[in-house]
Amino acid sequence: MQEPFDANANGGVHEPSTTTLQMDSRSSATTGSVEVSTHDISLHAVRKDSNRIGDGVSGVHNCRASFMDMFRATVQRLFRQTVRRKSEVVLEVVVPLLFMTVTVILWSIWGTNHIEESPRIDYGALPRTMNPTIYQHFTCSAKLGGVPGLRVCRNKKEVECIKDEITAPFRGVCVHKRVGATTLVAFFANGFVGRIAPIPPLDTLIMHQWLARHANTRVLIPRGLIPNNRLSAIQSSGLLYFVGNASVVRGIVQHLGRVSHYFTNVYGGTFETLPEAQEEVRRQTLNWGIVHVRCFEPGSLDVQIYLNGTALPTLRETVANAYPGGFQHNRAEMYALSGYLTLQKEISEHHMGLFNPGMGLNITPYMMPQGFVEFTETPLLQTARGILPVLFGLAFLFTVTSRVHVNVMEKESKIRETILIMGMRKSVLNVVWFLKPLLIDLVVCSLITVLLKLTYMPRSGSVSLFVVLFVFALTTIPLSGVISCFFSKTRLALLVSPIIYFLMTLPYAVERPTNGLLCMISALLSPTAFISIVHGALAMEVSGGFHLTQLRIGGDPVCAEMLLIMLVADLVLYTLLMLYLDTVLQNDWGTTKHPLFFITNPIRALFWERRKVGTSACPFTDGRADNGVFEDIGDTKEEATVVMAGLRKEYQRGGDTFVAVNNFCWSMGRGEISVLLGLNGAGKSTVINMITGMVKPDAGDCYVNGRSVRRELSAARQQMGFCPQHNILWPQLTCREHLEFFGKIKGLKGKALDLAVGHVLHETGLSEKSDDLAGHLSGGQKRMLSVGIAFVGGSPLVLLDEPTAGMDASSRRHAWGLLQRMAAHHTILLTTHFMDEADILGHRIAILNDGRLQCSGSSMFLKSKLGLGYSLTVVMRSKDNFCFVDDAVKKHVPGAELLSYCGCEVIYRLPLGGVAAFPSLIEKLEIASDVNLNSYSLAATTLEEVFLRVCGGQQCSAEKPRDCSSLWGRARRRAAGITQLKAIMLKRIFTALRDRRMHMLQVVCLTSVLLATVLIGSNPAQVGPLPLTFDLYDEKVIVDSANCGLFWGKSPGVPNVHISEISAKDTRELSIYGMKTWFAHEYPRYAAIFCGDRMLYNPKLRGMPVVMLYNSSALHQVAITMSMFYQLVLQRVSGVQANVSWSVGVLEDEATYVGALQLMLIGAIMMIPLTLISSNPLAWVVKERECGSLHMQRIAGLRFPIYWASNFLFDITMYFISVSAIVSVLMLFDQEDYVGSETIGAFITALMLYGLTSIVFAYLLSFLFREHSKAQLVVMGFNFVVGFLSVIVVYVFSLLEITRETSESLRWPFRLIPSFCVGEAIINISHFRFGKAVGNATSAFDMDVTGYPFIYLAVEFPIFSLLGFLFDHPRRRAWWNRRSYDRTKVFDEAHSGDSDVEEERCRVCLPMVDGPGYPPARVVNLSKKYPNGKEAVRDLFFLVSSGEIFALLGTNGAGKTTTMSILCQELMPTGGVVETCGCDIVKQGGKALRCIGYCPQFDTCISLLSVEEHIRLQAGLYGMVGEEVENVVTDLLYMCDLTKYRKSLAGELSGGNRRKLSLAVALVGGPGVIFLDEPTAGMDPIARRKIWSVIERAACQCAVVLTTHHLEEVEALAHRVAIMKDGTMRCVGRNAHLKDKYGAGYEMHICVAEGELPALVREFVDRQFAGATLRECKGRQLVYALPRSTSLADAFRTLESSKDLLGIVDYSVSQATIERVFLQITEQDEWVSKQTTEMDIV
Repeated sequence: MQEPFDANANGGVHEPSTTTLQMDSRSSATTGSVEVSTHDISLHAVRKDSNRIGDGVSGVHNCRASFMDMFRATVQRLFRQTVRRKSEVVLEVVVPLLFMTVTVILWSIWGTNHIEESPRIDYGALPRTMNPTIYQHFTCSAKLGGVPGLRVCRNKKEVECIKDEITAPFRGVCVHKRVGATTLVAFFANGFVGRIAPIPPLDTLIMHQWLARHANTRVLIPRGLIPNNRLSAIQSSGLLYFVGNASVVRGIVQHLGRVSHYFTNVYGGTFETLPEAQEEVRRQTLNWGIVHVRCFEPGSLDVQIYLNGTALPTLRETVANAYPGGFQHNRAEMYALSGYLTLQKEISEHHMGLFNPGMGLNITPYMMPQGFVEFTETPLLQTARGILPVLFGLAFLFTVTSRVHVNVMEKESKIRETILIMGMRKSVLNVVWFLKPLLIDLVVCSLITVLLKLTYMPRSGSVSLFVVLFVFALTTIPLSGVISCFFSKTRLALLVSPIIYFLMTLPYAVERPTNGLLCMISALLSPTAFISIVHGALAMEVSGGFHLTQLRIGGDPVCAEMLLIMLVADLVLYTLLMLYLDTVLQNDWGTTKHPLFFITNPIRALFWERRKVGTSACPFTDGRADNGVFEDIGDTKEEATVVMAGLRKEYQRGGDTFVAVNNFCWSMGRGEISVLLGLNGAGKSTVINMITGMVKPDAGDCYVNGRSVRRELSAARQQMGFCPQHNILWPQLTCREHLEFFGKIKGLKGKALDLAVGHVLHETGLSEKSDDLAGHLSGGQKRMLSVGIAFVGGSPLVLLDEPTAGMDASSRRHAWGLLQRMAAHHTILLTTHFMDEADILGHRIAILNDGRLQCSGSSMFLKSKLGLGYSLTVVMRSKDNFCFVDDAVKKHVPGAELLSYCGCEVIYRLPLGGVAAFPSLIEKLEIASDVNLNSYSLAATTLEEVFLRVCGGQQCSAEKPRDCSSLWGRARRRAAGITQLKAIMLKRIFTALRDRRMHMLQVVCLTSVLLATVLIGSNPAQVGPLPLTFDLYDEKVIVDSANCGLFWGKSPGVPNVHISEISAKDTRELSIYGMKTWFAHEYPRYAAIFCGDRMLYNPKLRGMPVVMLYNSSALHQVAITMSMFYQLVLQRVSGVQANVSWSVGVLEDEATYVGALQLMLIGAIMMIPLTLISSNPLAWVVKERECGSLHMQRIAGLRFPIYWASNFLFDITMYFISVSAIVSVLMLFDQEDYVGSETIGAFITALMLYGLTSIVFAYLLSFLFREHSKAQLVVMGFNFVVGFLSVIVVYVFSLLEITRETSESLRWPFRLIPSFCVGEAIINISHFRFGKAVGNATSAFDMDVTGYPFIYLAVEFPIFSLLGFLFDHPRRRAWWNRRSYDRTKVFDEAHSGDSDVEEERCRVCLPMVDGPGYPPARVVNLSKKYPNGKEAVRDLFFLVSSGEIFALLGTNGAGKTTTMSILCQELMPTGGVVETCGCDIVKQGGKALRCIGYCPQFDTCISLLSVEEHIRLQAGLYGMVGEEVENVVTDLLYMCDLTKYRKSLAGELSGGNRRKLSLAVALVGGPGVIFLDEPTAGMDPIARRKIWSVIERAACQCAVVLTTHHLEEVEALAHRVAIMKDGTMRCVGRNAHLKDKYGAGYEMHICVAEGELPALVREFVDRQFAGATLRECKGRQLVYALPRSTSLADAFRTLESSKDLLGIVDYSVSQATIERVFLQITEQDEWVSKQTTEMDIV
C-alpha cells in the first residue's frame, strides 16, 4: 500500500524514542495524541517561556533583537553584497580618483620650478626700457604736419601705419615693419616684469596704448585662467574723464596737457558728479577711466581713479593668499601699464607744486620688486587655481548620484519597507546606510590624500588634507539621503540628483562670494564650502602649506577654520534633515508622520495613555455588508492576535475618490490560518499593507497583540513575519544567508539560529540550494524562500500575500504542508486565488468584494450558509457536447441550476432535494464519459462555489457570446510605414504627457542650472573703491627706507607703518639687506624706498631717482608706497599733518564684466546638464527592451527603422524644447558671448548638432545594457567625464606652451565623443569676442572656433545612425544568433523515455506538405543551452494543429518559459528546428514572428499607457486604421472583460487585469498561433473563467500553446497535454489518455468536522471501498484513490448515507484529474520523492 502524504506530520523520519504531544484543538492537528520524535519536540512545541525558544521557526519568538544584533547582521549582509557586486563600489572609488589623477597629470606635465635668490637689480645690465622714449626709435609720423614727438617717416614701404581713427586719434602713427607694433608693445609691457623700471611718462603710456589696440597678436588676448594681466592692462585705453570742482580739474587738465603732447587726444571732458561721468562711459566704446578729485586743498588730497576691470589686479585681495615667494606676474606692473601710477605721480606733483610753488620737487619714481630668497613654485597651482577646486568638488558628483540611485531603488522595489516590517529598527538601517559609504569614503579620501602629498601638495599636512576631504565626503552621505527623500522613481532621481549637486557648486564655480555673510550662507551648501576650503588650501600650499593649526587665509571673507566648522554643521544639518524628511515626506509605500510630529506625538502619546485607561476600545464604523453572513467566532481580546477595527483606505483615481477598503473589521485567532479572498482589486493587498504599515489607514486601526499599528507601528512590526506578493530577495545572497539575516534581526543567535535556518531550509525543500544565490533560483524556489523568511524569526503573526503564486502543483502542496505545520504556533494571514488552498488551509475565511467584507467564518460555516446543495462539475471534450450534458442533468435533476459555463467546463448546482436522483445521473455520465466527457465530479458545496456566488461569478454562462469577427479572418499584410510611425509617436506622446515630471524636469533642470549660472555670473559682488593705504593690512607693517630724510625728515609718521631707516649706498644694497633679513622682521614687510640712487640717474628723465621696492605678494603695494611717499613729502613741505588719500575703483560698465575664467566656467556648466540629458533617450529604449514591450511591438510587425525614426523624432523634439529654453534664458540676460549677433548662429548650431548626434550615440550605447537604471547611471557618468572633465583638461593644456601640442593631439580622439565636441564648441564660442578683437577669428564658424567640432558632429551623426541600424538589423541579429545554432543536432536516444513521447517524435518528424493543413507550431529536436552550461531544454518534439489547445506543463524550472521564449523568438535555440505557421524562426524570423500572438509570463504593459491605447498601439503596428481599429478595440475590451477599465492606465490596474490586458494584446491581429505563458497567473476564479472563454474562442480560429500552474485550467481547455521535467518532455497526449495511463481510476475527497478523528473515516473507507488507497492527509482532508472498478454512483450513495455518522462535512467523488497525473510524474523527481518519503501518515 502506498504511503500517504500527511501535511500534519513533523517532517522527519520516525525514531524509536518518541514522546506524546497534545496539540491545541484549534490547530489543524487532531485532538488525539500524535507521535513525534524527541528531536522534533524541540523544534515544534510551544514553550511557556518564550525566551527559551531557540529555533525561531515553529515556536513563537518574542525576544527582540538588540540594536547591535541588527547592526551586525545588516553589516554582514551588506559586506557580502558588496563583495559580490564589486562594480558599483569600484566606480565610487575610481571616479573621484580619476578626477584627482587628471589634476596630477596636469601637475606632472607643468612640473615645478626652483627659483634661486635674486636682488632683482644689476647695474651692469640695466634694461633698455629705462629709456622711456625708446619707442620713438621705431615709430614715425606719416601725417601731414607730423605727429607730436615723432619724426617724419622717410620710407613708407618699411613702416606699417594706423589707418583708422578708432585705434588712434590720428592716422599718421607708423611702426617699422621689422619690429612691428606687437613686438614693440610686448617689449614695453615686459619691461615692467620683475625688473627695475621708471614710471612711464604720460606720452609714452598713451602711445603704447594706441599701439596695443593696433597690434594683431594672440598674446594680447586676455585668455586663460588669469583673466587680468599686463597685456589686458595696456589694452584698456580710451578717453579719460574728470569729476570734481571745475577750477581744480581745469588746473589738473592744464598741467597734464603741459607734460603730454597726446593728452588732449584722450581727454574726455569734465563732469560735476560721478554718475554723469559714468553715464558718459556707458555711451562711449573706448574708455580709459575716470579721475574723481574729491579734495584738492593745501594739506589734503583725495583722488579716486576708476579704470577698466581688466586693467588692474583683483580688488578683492590685498595680500595674495597664494604666494610661493619671489616675483609674481600681473600685479604691480598692471598699475604702471594701466596708467594709474603715471596719473598718481602727475596729479600729486601738480598738487604740491600748486600749493608749494617754491618747492621745486623734481624726482623720477622707479618701481622694482624686492629681492627674494630661493623658492619653489608650482605653475599648476598658480595658473589653474581657479578651476582646480571645482574639479575637486565635481569629483564627488558621481558618488552622490550613485548613492541616490541605490537609495531610491531600494524604496522603489520596497526592499527597505519590507525589512522594516520584519522588525528592523529604522535607526539600524540609517546607521548602516551611513556606514558603507563612510568606509568607501575613508578609502577614497586616504588615497586622494596620499596622491596629493606625493604630487603637488607636499607641504600641506596629511592630516589636514584628510580631515577636509573626509568631512566633506561624509556630508555627501546624508546629502544623497536628503535628495533621495524627494523621489520614488529611480529614473527620475538619476536625472535630477546630479543637477541638484551641481547647482550646489555654483556659488563658488561662477562667482566666489566676497561678503562674509554671503560666504557663510553659501557654505550651507557643502560642495560650495568644500570648494572654498580647497581654494584656500591650494593657496596656502603655494605659500607654505595647508595645516589645521593655521587655517586663516588672508584675503578671504571667511577663514578656512569657519568653513570647516560649517562643513561639520552641514553634516549635522543634512543628517537631521534626511531623518526628518524621511519621516514626514509622503512616499508610495510606508507611513509618514505629521510635519510637527516632534510636538504632536508627545501630546498624542499622553492622550493615548489616558484613553487606554479610560476606554476599552476606539470607536469605529463596521463596514461589513448588510446582507452578508458572518460566523461569531467568539474571540476574546486575549485570544485574538490581530484585531482590525474599521480599516478604511481611499485613493484618488481620475479625480474621483475610490474606496479600496471600506471600514474593514475582522479578527484572527492565535494558532490559526486566516484566509482573505476576493477578486482582483478587491482590497486584499491593501488590507495587508495597512496591517504592516506600508499604507496608512484613512480611518480605523489594527491591533497586533494589543499594539496599535497607527500609534505603535514599530512595536507591532516586531511581531510580524511578512511574505509580500512580489519577491523581496537580494540576488547576491544565498538562501542560507537570507534566512540567517532575517533570523538575526528577529533576535536569534548561535545554535538557535543554526537550528532555525536548517529547519526552514528543510521545510521549504531548499536544503540542496542553501548555498545557491537567490538570483539563480527558479520562480517557485524564490517564493518558497520568501515564505521561509516570513517564518524564520518565529514571529507571532505571519502575513503571506499570495505565497504560492507561480508555484507548480507539487511545490504548492509542499507549501501547504509547511503552513499547516506552522499554524499551531503562529497566527497566519493568507491571501490566495486558489480556492482549494483556502479550503484546505483556512480556519477562518473572509471574502472581500469592492473593499467590503461580504462574509467570514470557517469553510464549513460558509458552505452551510451560502451553499445550496451539491456541485456537479463536468469537463467536456468539446463545446458541442454541452446540449447532451445539459439535457442529462436537467432530465435527472429538474431543479439543477447552471452556475458557470467557461471553456469546456460546466458547473451545475444540484438541489438538496434531488439527492435520490444523483446516482442515476452519475451512471448516465459514466456511460458517456468515454465519448463526450473528459472528466466529471460531484461534491457537496465547494468553497469555489461560495466564492462565485458571493462575488458574482455567474457572468460566464451558456448565452451566445458577442460576435467578435473583427478579430479574425484578417489577412496579415505588411503595415504601411506611416501607420506604424503614427502608432509609435502616439505612444511616446501619451507617455510623455503622463510623465510630465520627467520631461518637465528635463527642461526645468537644464534651465535652472543655466539660470542660476547666469544670475550669479552676471551679477558679481560689487567691489567699491579700494583705499590705497596701509590700513588695508589690518596690522602694522615695516617699510625699509634709505637716504630719504631729505624728502620727509628724520621721524616720518604714517599710521600702522614703522619706517625703518637702513644704511645702504644704493638700491641693490637695500635689496640685499631685505634678502638677508627675509625671516628676521617682526612685522610684515611689503615695501622699501631708496631715494637718490645715482646709479640710476638718467639725463632724459631729469629727476632724482626714487626707487619704490614692492613685495609682489601685496597686490596694490606699489601704488600704496607712492601715495605714502607723496604724503610724507607734502607733510614735510607744508609743516602740518598732511592727508593724502588715493583710491582705485572699477568702471561701472566693467564691474559686470565676466572674465575669461567665468566665461569658460559658464560654458562648462552648461555642458553638464546637456551631457546628462542625453541619457534620457537611452533609458527609454533600454526600459522598453527590459520590460519586453519592444518585443511585443516587433511581434506586431514593427519595422526597426520606423521604431528608431519615431523615437528619434520624439527625442529630438524634446531636445529642441530644451534648446529653446537655453537660448531664451541667455537672450533674456543678454549674454552676448553666446547669443550675440555674431555668435548666436554658431551657438544654436552647436546645440542642434549635438542633439542630433548625442541621441543616436545614446541609441548605439543602449545595446550594451539590460537594465535602464544602470544604463542611465553609467552613461551619465561617461558623458560627465568625457563631456566635462576631458574638455577642461584639454583647455587647461592649451594654456601653456609646453602642453599646447599635447592639447591639440588630445582633441582629435576626444572629438569622437559628441559631448566633447559640444563642450569644445561652447567654450570656444565664449572666447570668440576676444579672438575677434585682435583679428584671430573673423567668424564664430572658423575652423579653430567651432569648425572642427561641427565637422566631427556632422560626420558622426550618420555614422552612429548607420552603426545603430546595423546592430539592430534583423539579419545582423539572426546572423549573430546562428553562431551557436546547430540545426542538424542529433537526437539523444537517452531522452526518449515514454512511448507517447516517442510516438510524438515520430509524428513530428513525418514529412509535411505545405498548405492549409500544415501545423501552426512545429518543434523538432529543440535544445537550448545557456552560456553558463545549463541545458534548459533538451530534445523537445511536438506539434500543434490549428484549432488545438496544447498545454505545456512542468515544474518550476522545467524549461516551459524557455521553450515559449524560443517559440516567440525572445531567445534563439542552440539546436533543432522551430516553425511557426510554416516559417523557420531562424531562417525566416520576421515572417514567423508576424503570425503569432504572445502573452508572456511577466507583463510587458507600459504603465503610462491606458488599456485602450495598448490595443490601439498594437493594432496600428499591424496596419489597422479607422473603423477596423475601433472594432478591434471594442471587441477585445469586451472579450477580456476590460470595458470598464478602457481609460485606466496599465500601471493602475491590478495584477489580474494586467494579465487580461496582456492577453488582449496577444489577440490583436488574429494570429495563427497564440503562445500563452501562464496567462491567468494572479487572477481570481471569476476572472480566470472569463479568460478561459476567451482562450477557447481564440482556439476556434488558431492554435494555442498554453502553460499554467492552474491545472483545472488544463482540464477545462486543453485538447492535448505535455509535461516537462528537467528540460525534457516526460509525457504527452490527450487528457483522457494521460488519466488512463497515469491515473489510478477515481478520486474521493473527504473532509471531517473539527474534533472528529480521521482514523474512523479511514477504517470506514477500508471496509466499504476495497482497494482504496490513501494518497494524502492534510488536516481534516483525506484524499483516496479508488480502483477503476469502483462505481462512482455507488460511492456517492455510500458516502451520502454515512456522512452524518462519521462527521463528514464535505466530500466529492471524481475521475482522476490532470493534477493527479502531474503529481504522479513530477514526484519521480528526487527532491519530491525525498520529501514524500519523509511525510507521515495519521
